[in-house]
Formats: sequence, C-alpha cells, structure tokens
Amino acid sequence: MVELVTIFVFGMLTHYHFIIISILISVILFIIMLLKKVKISRILTYVGINVLGLLIYSIIYKNEGEFFMINVTASSFFAGIGGTCIGFEQAGVKVIWANEKDENACKTYKENRKNTELVQKDIRELSIDEIPDTQILIAGFPCQAFSIAGKRGGFNDERGLLFFDLLKIIKAKKNDVIFLENVKNLENHDKGKTLKIIINKLNEIGYH
Repeated sequence: MVELVTIFVFGMLTHYHFIIISILISVILFIIMLLKKVKISRILTYVGINVLGLLIYSIIYKNEGEFFMINVTASSFFAGIGGTCIGFEQAGVKVIWANEKDENACKTYKENRKNTELVQKDIRELSIDEIPDTQILIAGFPCQAFSIAGKRGGFNDERGLLFFDLLKIIKAKKNDVIFLENVKNLENHDKGKTLKIIINKLNEIGYH
C-alpha cells in the first residue's frame, strides 16, 4: 500500500506538468507488480487509486494551481500585454482587474486575457473607487526614466513620477502584498538614491 499512497499524494501535490512523472512511476510499479505475480485484486486496487488520483488532480488543477490559492486576487497596473499577470495566474492567483494606457498593448491584453477586466486609462485619471480591493497589487511602473537605454531622468522625467501616482493607490487600497517590477538599473540609478526614495516611501505607508 505504500506505493499506492506515494503515487496518489505525489499526483495531488505537484504542479500539472509533474503528473507525467506520476504516470511513469505508476507504470513502472505496475510492471514490477506483474513480474512479482502480485494478486490481481491488489493490482486492480492500485490502478483504481491512481486513476482516481489523476481524476481528482485534473479537476483541482484545471486552472493551473487554483486549488491552493482559490481566493487570492490581484490587480495589475501598467499591465502591458499581460506577461506578469500570466505568471501570477500560473501560480494560482486570480488577476481580476488591470490598467494599461497604451492602446495596442490593450488590444493584445484583451485578446489573450478575456476574463480580466481591463481599464484603458492613464493611471493619473483613475479614481480609487473604480479599482477593486485585491490581496495583491502588481505594477511594472515605467522604466524608461531609469533604464541605461534612456536618458535616465529619474524623477525629473514625467514617466518616472508615475511611481508616486501608483503610491497613492497603494496607500488607499492597502493591499496585503505589492509586487513592483522595473529595470536592473533602478538599483544604481542616481547612485542608489532613487531606489532608496522608493523604499522609504513604501516603508512610510507600511510596506517593508
């Protein structure tokens, strides 16, 4: 019975692509049982438990990990075409709302992410009331002002200042978790002063 429980638990706890490994192990153990001339009743029990495990597994993971994070929701700002949103949903988070200004990016987002409400609007034009409450806030705020590929104007660049508009939303919504993404050079921009300002501003509103 040990091998039965092992395969059943393995199939239930791992992510969807590891189910192939479960099947292979099941087949190998099945062959070993045949070679050892194990009673047919035990073999049928083995097969039945594994089929049941795979069935339950497929139901639980029909939305890629939704079982363990079924009530975790997220909102996304500067969403682009939705790449970061996909990563969160593969981890079991439901991205229920997103904001993006660029028209072409919005077209792509809507085409590929039909279950997420997308608001095409400048973040500075958003009202707090139209943003839903979610546990997680995702934001890839504009990187052009910090990137080595640009002029590196930082907070002297209008796009760099959008961080502070995002900060107002974070302060108002009080999400449990915030996930901010930007370019590598943000760490060294203006000799580290820019990142220090960002961290301090987040600390001031309770994020550490």
